[in-house]
Amino acid sequence: MKITQLSVKRPVTTFMFFIAIILLGFVSLRELSVDLLPDISYPRLSVVTIYAGVAPEEMETLVTQRLEAAVSRIPGLRRVESVSKEGISYMTLEFTWGTDMDFAMLHTREKLDSAQLDEDVEEPLIIPLDPQSKPIMVLSVSGEGSLLDLKEFSEELIKPRLEQIEGIGSAEIAGGVEREIQVEIKPELLALYGLTIDQISQRIDAFNRNLQGGSIRKGRFKYALRIVGEFDSVSEIGEVSLKTTEERGVVRLKDIAQIKDSVKEREGITRLNGKESIGILVRKESGANTVKVTKIARDILEEIKAGNPKVDILVVSEQAKYIENAISSVLNSIIFGAILAFLVLIIFLQDLRTPLIIAAGIPISIIATFNLLYFRDITLNIMSLGGLALGVGMLVDNSIVVSESIFRHKNLGKRPFEAALTGTKEIGMAVTASTLTTISVFLPVIYVHGVAGQLFKDQALTVTFALLSSLVVSLTLLPMLASRKFEIKKSPEETKGKDEKEEEKDIGKKSKFLYLLYPYKGLKWLFRFIFKGLFLAFNFITSFIAQLFLMVFHYLSLPVKPAVRVVFKGYNIVYQKFATQYHQFLLWCLDNKGKVLVGSMVFLILTFLIATQIPRELMPKPEASSFELNLKTPIEYSLEQTSDIVFSLEKWLEKNESVKASFSQIGVVSGMESLNPDVSLNSAKVHVEIYDSSQLDKTVEDLRERLGKFPGLSYSIVKEQSTLAQFLAFSTADVGLKIKGDDLDKLKGLAEELVGKLKDIGGIADVRTNIGEGKPEFLIKMKKEAFEKYDVSPATIGSFLVNAVRGSRATQFRELEKKYDVLVRLEAETRENIDSLLDEQISYRGTLIPLRELVYFEIARGPKEIRRESQQREVLVYANLRGTKISQVVPEIKEKIDELSLPPDYRVVISGEQEEMTKSFRSLIFAFCLAVLLVYMIMAAQFESLLHPFLILCTLPMGLTGAVWALFLTGQTLNVVSIIGMVVLAGIVVNDAIVKVDYTNQLRKRGLGLREAIMEASRVRLRPILMTTVTTAFGLFPMSLGLGKGSELQQPLAISVVGGLILATFLTLILIPLAYELAERHKSRFEQ
Repeated sequence: MKITQLSVKRPVTTFMFFIAIILLGFVSLRELSVDLLPDISYPRLSVVTIYAGVAPEEMETLVTQRLEAAVSRIPGLRRVESVSKEGISYMTLEFTWGTDMDFAMLHTREKLDSAQLDEDVEEPLIIPLDPQSKPIMVLSVSGEGSLLDLKEFSEELIKPRLEQIEGIGSAEIAGGVEREIQVEIKPELLALYGLTIDQISQRIDAFNRNLQGGSIRKGRFKYALRIVGEFDSVSEIGEVSLKTTEERGVVRLKDIAQIKDSVKEREGITRLNGKESIGILVRKESGANTVKVTKIARDILEEIKAGNPKVDILVVSEQAKYIENAISSVLNSIIFGAILAFLVLIIFLQDLRTPLIIAAGIPISIIATFNLLYFRDITLNIMSLGGLALGVGMLVDNSIVVSESIFRHKNLGKRPFEAALTGTKEIGMAVTASTLTTISVFLPVIYVHGVAGQLFKDQALTVTFALLSSLVVSLTLLPMLASRKFEIKKSPEETKGKDEKEEEKDIGKKSKFLYLLYPYKGLKWLFRFIFKGLFLAFNFITSFIAQLFLMVFHYLSLPVKPAVRVVFKGYNIVYQKFATQYHQFLLWCLDNKGKVLVGSMVFLILTFLIATQIPRELMPKPEASSFELNLKTPIEYSLEQTSDIVFSLEKWLEKNESVKASFSQIGVVSGMESLNPDVSLNSAKVHVEIYDSSQLDKTVEDLRERLGKFPGLSYSIVKEQSTLAQFLAFSTADVGLKIKGDDLDKLKGLAEELVGKLKDIGGIADVRTNIGEGKPEFLIKMKKEAFEKYDVSPATIGSFLVNAVRGSRATQFRELEKKYDVLVRLEAETRENIDSLLDEQISYRGTLIPLRELVYFEIARGPKEIRRESQQREVLVYANLRGTKISQVVPEIKEKIDELSLPPDYRVVISGEQEEMTKSFRSLIFAFCLAVLLVYMIMAAQFESLLHPFLILCTLPMGLTGAVWALFLTGQTLNVVSIIGMVVLAGIVVNDAIVKVDYTNQLRKRGLGLREAIMEASRVRLRPILMTTVTTAFGLFPMSLGLGKGSELQQPLAISVVGGLILATFLTLILIPLAYELAERHKSRFEQ
């Protein structure tokens, strides 16, 4: 091959090329961002629309249905889900994976603007729904002082300092209390003086103004005119004059109202270990380095704590720790895998120089991969590093085959230079083809639908880059190093140089214009000296390093040399026995083809039966050391009642020895949380950390037992919700069922019946439904005849009632550059009692009108919420798994669904994980078929034959059987990751067969008979086949153990590949020669 010839003949150029690659690789590594998962554009948007005071059914009709109709024609839209609640509509738009979300957001905004909504409806708000926008840190602030002081401290110091960090998008304050100036009016005095709340609000606002009056000239100078009217203290608000009486008396605000310096009505509470605190939710910017940003944030928090010793700032949770552990475990897999592969090479080759040359390909290929990752904008995450861990054992495969070929030619008596060229040329095309087959199987992985395809894209590209780098190393650097003896001696170029000098002397003597050649000869001498110096320096440095390393290794290995000799001797005995028995068994198989084929078919059928017994799930579940309790109290419960229940649970958790910490969020704790349809005043979220992950299941079961003692509670317990789990989860429950229809009462009845049936299934817990009655409400209705009598409009009455109860925000009181709302409303005794409120009088056009003559009320309950999908109503039924996998409970769930008496046009759909699993498995089957087709096409091009690739594909079923048995014996599940391992296997298991068939063809071209060529190829290629298999298997062995956080995602893939590769290799040694002889004999008969 020309590239090999060039690299062997120009060692300095080759050396400099790889030095440059390594140098740039380290620079790229410094610039690469570190994160848990690839930077994925999540294909969902949320639309939140507020229409204050409107009931769920009216919200559905007036807002949700119109918006659904408007967005239904957006390109790439896959599904529309909506929730209509009192005063608010939530809509989730789900797009197909790969949709440009920037354009999707523009299209959505355009369609929403075109929707015909009532004037009072607020403009719909679009929120990108991305699990990576979840907080990367959750902080708890506590200490001396009141909650108000702690919240102001957090807002004024901690929040700005954190948001100044490059890479942090926001630091949101959660919980605590806010200061508010409350003006509580006595209703009888309000009516007596003929005032309204609106008039009082306007009057307060008018007295709280600073105005600019232009400028006034005085003498030669100009002075700015500024009218100062803002309140300097809270007491000044009471001095505001409202009106003048007929007796010229002044009615001031303090005469008819009480002014309080208080706090806003609370909507949320945060507590750490049962003690109330301020929460801070820190979110990063898109693409920012989570680990780096978190480290800077921690440093700043330490500075703040050092300057404020009375304030305690605790990090409740952070993603960076999980990321560091996950990245560390993958790096350990790479390092230990490389070391194991290197030790295997030493045992096989029983020499240090050749394994060192081969193993040099691992770090060089990995470092070269960093360059390609940088230029492709791929971050260092558990998927891209997992690709390196997957490839670390395969990176030496090409080098092993090339080195073995060169080594064999050296043993035949050829010089190193000639052996390097001939050996590489002989095997170059087969090595290239085997690399391309491995790479080709990663291409279909990119076409896998859903989140799995997006996650594994980075892994596919990383393996591809690494394997291409290893191919370049094996065809260039390795032959160059194998052709050198690393000795400083005179090269033929030097001798040639001397002859040229003598020749130039003779020319110079004969020439009369010798001085004209001096510049040319000087430059020629200079360049020759530079290149010769570089060449000599390279040879000297390489030789010196090699000799130094060998000397150090020699002296260090003296104590273990006897043990190493014993290992080598033992290996040689075992290998010779294996090789002898293998060739005897191969001969028997070639003579008894029928028995072997029948045995193989029986083994395949048995494996298929075993495969049906393996549980199935979408993704492997990561080992958790924390869980999240999501609970809802009865709908009529207030925030205080919900808080009391959570507090009793916190006390119980505090007494539990396995619990490390608990962080509770009760009600609506922040602005972002208020946009979540599942969050309300009667909801709570409790994050619980466990000391030992082995105690988690027991703690969860004990907590379920404790929760059962509270009547009317609806709850769900979800294990550790890391960003990874957020990506792979489709709700806060493992099992999701959707009952679709139009009539809410029928849907409610079906949901309650289904919940009762699901509770009978053993492996299911936390069964609940979203349907339920809404909060009881007072419906104020107008008496039309009274309106005609008093000539008053409904708007006037509505305005009075809203201002009386909810209040009117009059203005803002400024103190030290901070502003606080001034709220005007009726006093608590009146506004909190419906009868007292309706007993009051309203002043209208100088007349006092009793409210009871104008309105009456009814107590009513509507639905809590109305959910829709694809413009059809639905009710959700949720459940969690308890010690089972989704595939094990789905048959029982389907039986329970079949027992329902569904009316016409009503149906039950299994959604969530099961839905996504079915879709992903289908696309993976397609990916596998496409991978096999690509592998076949590459091999057909390599062999220039349509028959031989079919023979090699016989290894695929055997590889799959190995993967199935490995998963079954290790207790793993069939999931997207393990199936992707099988797809990858399709490209790996054929490599050994390619090399073997290629060499058999070469021997037959040299004149050997069919059986003789098969036996000789089996003998010559046995060692390299075993070497490549064992190095790949040992390279993946650390990953298959699944040690460390985050490694659970890669473990099934590694187990699939290792199990399939080992079994396929031993079957390749037998079945490929058998199939080759069978096909060639039939071919020759056909030709005759």
